[in-house]
Amino acid sequence: MQTRRLIRLFWKGALNAQQLRQPIVYGHVEDRHLNARKPFFHICATVKLTCLLLLFALNSDAVESVQLGKMTGGQAESINEDLEVVLGKKGGFSILDRAERARNLYTKTISDADAEALFSAIVLTPKHGDVRLEHWAVLFNDVLNVLNQQQSVLSGFTSGLLAIIGDTERPAVMRDYALQHILSCVEYKLDVDAQEKTLALVNQLVWQAPSTSLPGTYLLGVYQQAGKPGYPEVGDLGVLALEIATDVDAYMPNRITAIQVCGQLNYNDALPLALEVAADKAADLGFRTASIATIANLDGVQQAKEILQEIQKRGHPRLRYAAKSALK
Repeated sequence: MQTRRLIRLFWKGALNAQQLRQPIVYGHVEDRHLNARKPFFHICATVKLTCLLLLFALNSDAVESVQLGKMTGGQAESINEDLEVVLGKKGGFSILDRAERARNLYTKTISDADAEALFSAIVLTPKHGDVRLEHWAVLFNDVLNVLNQQQSVLSGFTSGLLAIIGDTERPAVMRDYALQHILSCVEYKLDVDAQEKTLALVNQLVWQAPSTSLPGTYLLGVYQQAGKPGYPEVGDLGVLALEIATDVDAYMPNRITAIQVCGQLNYNDALPLALEVAADKAADLGFRTASIATIANLDGVQQAKEILQEIQKRGHPRLRYAAKSALK
């Protein structure tokens, strides 16, 4: 039955091969180079598709197992091998090799026991002394991606991440990754009560570390959810973001993020600061660029027209591009 069905699909695909000649569009840009190729390109594509469909049709058992969501022995063996490599149980693999194997597990369901093993061995364990921090950070983040994409929340997941966020002995990059992943977990996987409790603890920890990237990461992680249960109100978050953006002693990456968030929230009280920073030639380049974007978001282009036109003529290339975009 499956074979017949796929063969019918093949004939339908062959008879409608003309569809392959439709424009190929990436975002808003049509790829005219590809579309300009001769029909031979489309014939080859059709033949490829035909061969794949016929080969797939010949193995109806494989079709059924995919449709029913069954895991074959080969699939289970592949997952187990990847897990062993990620956990460091197999020699001959670098940290980056292990991270690559972790990415193989992004779309796979693993057992609770395996999830706990990954969390304990990679996330909760500080990096070994002879391992480069940037490599361990990649593995750390990839394993968190695997865990966060499982159906259920691992027991101890949020408390473990909270402990990392609050651990000043941990490298800043690990704390930042932990914050990103706990905010993702809060948004997509926790009920309202758990959201409120977890966000309250996150909020407390973040503002104890103003000289790190945590406040900026927090703003980025919550501004789209502002006003929802457990999250700050839009106005309150706007006030907070503007306070950070205005604070000359604040960590500059956080100030840049904060002024951007003000624009995304349509927090109009931030417009005077954005205008001031955009005009200040001594201001940080990233801060000025973000301020120009915020001016556009807050419909302040007319007020800043002379400033933006001047920047477009004589400013740094990054500033010129931002000014040109704002003036459109």
